[in-house]
Amino acid sequence: MRFRCFGCHAAPAQGGSSAVGVWGRTDLKSLIEILVKALVDNPDAVNVEEIDEGASVTYEVTVDTEDLGKIIGKQGRVANALRTVAKAAAIKDHKNVFVKILP
Repeated sequence: MRFRCFGCHAAPAQGGSSAVGVWGRTDLKSLIEILVKALVDNPDAVNVEEIDEGASVTYEVTVDTEDLGKIIGKQGRVANALRTVAKAAAIKDHKNVFVKILP
């Protein structure tokens, strides 16, 4: 069985959005927004605010109150996974990343 990679080498679908910006660098705000919108029932209510604090960046994710449990997950596992992905993507920028989930 062969697997085909559709990650960073695949072009985004026409009209779709991509989290990979200019020169292949990851735009963390778009990455977080894409991940959160894939998890919720009401993706139009998702809003991601970026607060740059010098050596660290805080992303405030606002979702519909009905979707809050889906983003947090059981015992906070989905929220922690989202934070882990954001921190892993920010390693190359040498910044600390914090993700806050707000109703």
